[in-house]
Amino acid sequence: MEFGFDKGPHLKDTNHTSKIMRRLFIALIPIILFAIYKNGFLPYSEGTIDLYGALRPLLMIILAVITSLLVETIYLGLILKKDDLIRNLKESYAIFPGLFMVLLLPVNTPLWVVILGSAVATLFGKMIFGGFGYNIFNPALVGVLFVLTFFSSIIISRGGYLNAIELNTIASPLSNLSNINYVGTYDELMTPFGTIWDMLFGFIPGGLGETSKILIILAFFYLIFTKVIKWIIPVSCILVVFVMTYIIGFMNDINIWYPLFHILSGGLLFGSVFMATDPVTSPTTKFGQLLFGLGLGLLTVINRFILPFPAAIVIAILMMNMLVFIIDTIGAKAKFKLSYKYLSLSLFAIAIIGFSIYLGNGFRNDNLVEANSITNLSIVCKTNVNLL
Repeated sequence: MEFGFDKGPHLKDTNHTSKIMRRLFIALIPIILFAIYKNGFLPYSEGTIDLYGALRPLLMIILAVITSLLVETIYLGLILKKDDLIRNLKESYAIFPGLFMVLLLPVNTPLWVVILGSAVATLFGKMIFGGFGYNIFNPALVGVLFVLTFFSSIIISRGGYLNAIELNTIASPLSNLSNINYVGTYDELMTPFGTIWDMLFGFIPGGLGETSKILIILAFFYLIFTKVIKWIIPVSCILVVFVMTYIIGFMNDINIWYPLFHILSGGLLFGSVFMATDPVTSPTTKFGQLLFGLGLGLLTVINRFILPFPAAIVIAILMMNMLVFIIDTIGAKAKFKLSYKYLSLSLFAIAIIGFSIYLGNGFRNDNLVEANSITNLSIVCKTNVNLL
């Protein structure tokens, strides 16, 4: 049996699409407000920045959104020769490429870089493919990748992911992870950033909108409840990251906090909830969504251990975007031939376990394993003495 596919997102009711995008924006509001508070008004209240610094995160967001609107307006008017620009802009949801992009960028990104990145996201990530519903890649992530690839040295020289209060911190959690060769003790990985609660509530270095995991989790449940996104992609992605980093940690005699560190640091939660679930650039079949999430988690872990900058989830989503047609083809055929389903899941299981063992061996910290073994042995001996 042959299956035919055309371009998504196959949303026939404009009003329905408007509701989806409106609810998506509502889910972002608390995250945006926290980003402004954490990176602007909190340092201002501590006296570390002036009023301009307090308003700078808000200015970054406004400039990114305005740039997206302007670039799309110019493209629609001059290139596509559209007459009703207001209606076209409204139906294409022009603010989102710039908005999502800036929420993944460091607070110290220069404003001109924000404008340039937003223009690239809208023009090369969205409009050259035909606009909303026809883009292959997530437009915002195209802009993020552009900025982090060409301007990371400038951003780092200005403080990188650290706001004015965090400037005495060594680095962002993922940068610190790479600095110690990806495997370390609790004091090396977690202690510099407080406790796991600090990571959960967002008081750690990171992109503007990616740090408050509790707000992202609440947004996830809201978006599921309002049927804006499907739960399969985020849950399967995060589950794979947990399993792989647990195996890597286990091989280095590190307990459960290590996979939790990987889940709560970086843009994993934000990317898997808001970016990977984009209906235009993600699979439409349920089994395809499962494969997409599994592949996304696998690539995220691999990228975190090999890439020189903390953008693993960005690269992973863009890589999976290229495979959506193939994944949906497999997902459609799996409805009628269980062999497609069993073979696909078996291959992913082998890849997940195999790469976990490979990374666990490749980044094995024998000194850490030996130190933990000595610690565990001393605890056992002390316990036995007390029993005697």
